[in-house]
Amino acid sequence: MAESKSAPSLEAVRARIDAIDSELLKLVDERSALAREVAAAKAAAGDAGGFGLRPARETQVLRRLLAARGAAARPALVVRIWRELMADSLSLQGPFHVSVWGGRDPGRAMELTRMRFGAAPQVRQAAKPEEALAAARTRGGVAVAALTPDSAWWTSARCWRTRSPPPRPRPAKPIGSGCAPGARPRSCASSWPGRGPPRGRR
Repeated sequence: MAESKSAPSLEAVRARIDAIDSELLKLVDERSALAREVAAAKAAAGDAGGFGLRPARETQVLRRLLAARGAAARPALVVRIWRELMADSLSLQGPFHVSVWGGRDPGRAMELTRMRFGAAPQVRQAAKPEEALAAARTRGGVAVAALTPDSAWWTSARCWRTRSPPPRPRPAKPIGSGCAPGARPRSCASSWPGRGPPRGRR
């Protein structure tokens, strides 16, 4: 009978974890350096004033990573790590701030905002949804507003490029709120990235 393979010692496992942590740190530092290169490339192309938030691109990246992950890493962990990485990269490219109106549950709205945008951007609470939307019109601004039955703030919002009322916001999908796929958020909010009105149409 073949002898069973002995389990590694705790010290050996910890040493391996420490080695992986060192490699991860090197890769994170390299990724941050590339984010600065992106900012430099945009400036050289004359697009230094643009805001780089691309929700569709972020969702595409997360879906690819979740499809490629192994069995050990939980989906929520993968989403949380890359949300932080992408938000930090975005903050390195220019101004990035979020204004939050949480309705009856401002604490939960702030929690969901941090889950979605990470620790990188400056986040502040707004007293009214209109205040959050106004902040989103500034450079690097994003508004997060709760969908509540006692406020129809989205009816007064207008698309800056078309000057037509936008469609009614829909609750963010779990992957967009930072939750694990398949989870049901206990509350929902709609975020509006601020790119500002076109030039000459202030």
